[in-house]
Amino acid sequence: MINQIEGLLLHSNFIKKQTNMPEVTIFEQYEGGMPNVIVLFDLRRITCYPEQYWHITNQIQNSYGIKPKQYLNILCCNSVDEVRDLTQLEEMPQWIADSSSKKLMIYENQGNSFSEIRQELEGLLQERHFEPKKQFKRLPMCTLFLILVNIVIFILVEITGGSNNIGNMVRWGASEYYKIADEHQYYRFFTNMFLHFGVEHLFNNMLVLFLIGERLEQLLGKWKYLFLYLVTGIMASIGSFLYYIQIDELNVVSAGASGAIFGVVGAITAFIILNKGRVSDITPQRIIFFVVISFYMGLQGTEVDNAAHISGFVSGVILMLIMYWINKKKQTKKEGIA
Repeated sequence: MINQIEGLLLHSNFIKKQTNMPEVTIFEQYEGGMPNVIVLFDLRRITCYPEQYWHITNQIQNSYGIKPKQYLNILCCNSVDEVRDLTQLEEMPQWIADSSSKKLMIYENQGNSFSEIRQELEGLLQERHFEPKKQFKRLPMCTLFLILVNIVIFILVEITGGSNNIGNMVRWGASEYYKIADEHQYYRFFTNMFLHFGVEHLFNNMLVLFLIGERLEQLLGKWKYLFLYLVTGIMASIGSFLYYIQIDELNVVSAGASGAIFGVVGAITAFIILNKGRVSDITPQRIIFFVVISFYMGLQGTEVDNAAHISGFVSGVILMLIMYWINKKKQTKKEGIA
């Protein structure tokens, strides 16, 4: 039964996370930056006392930096009598999967959370002909759209004079001091993030954008993710512009999506810290390694716009903190009304 329930949750786009207790498994998915959490308790061979159960649940809930949008415990047992003491905790969001009677027991005060999972789980337990609704892994549509836009623009630039032709790149909207300062063409802070010098520059940026952007889009949702990407890209452009003024290098022409990509990396870094290292399959060590290597390679290169990278990263961290604070405030207000 446990394996079947796990399969159902994985099929429904939940990600499995092991705990230090083999009888307790966490499944999570993110929706608009907010976690939905289902915890599977295998109580068929062990006894769990109310105090212990309460402690485990509180520990899991508190491990998230923000209160889960939806939270549920599923108690898998051989008989309801085995978990009778736990069912007295009426305020606890919990379902009981009874393998002997093949029934899912849900008390009236449990609400309508995870209604689709409930319907499919009931069918699974009763051994009806169970065919889960087809659920494909959600494609990162916004990330794919951004990649497509970058590729199309690159092709157009190549056709009209080449992406390594500085003059042509400036015509298409690359960032250049005199165009911005003297002619007030501030739109270049936006347009330059969709331009790339050569195929290698484009390929490297789009590969990283797909790998990193796909994860942030899943965590935040497409619109918040798009907003963050564009804002951090513009902030990276402005940071680069001001830096080259400061060091009196006014003939630099800048272009590329890397500032916005570092904004995405900064946002994910902040998200991981705020959620105490609990973000799907991304570990703090992995993201820190990526950041350190990226900045190190940037410092080794002579044509890398490190000012844009740093500005993008910092603005991504700040923007994620603001989004998190707004979510927290909304949640507090909603709880106050309730």
